Amino acid sequence: MGMGFAWFAESNIRDELARDELRPLPLAEGGVRQGTLYLMHADRDAAGPSQVKFCSRLREIISGGHTDPA
Repeated sequence: MGMGFAWFAESNIRDELARDELRPLPLAEGGVRQGTLYLMHADRDAAGPSQVKFCSRLREIISGGHTDPA
């Protein structure tokens, strides 16, 4: 019947939403699903500059200080 339900990150289905191939359900409650992230370093002392920058940006975004990347 062409019907289904799933939780997807909006960023993963942005194109399908734009083409109206998928549509969000107009839920009164529960329209947002949240998960828990854990940030761990296998060896923090061996982290390179890219890993350090990534972790720093991730913490910034999560704490609400999100800005567009330069």
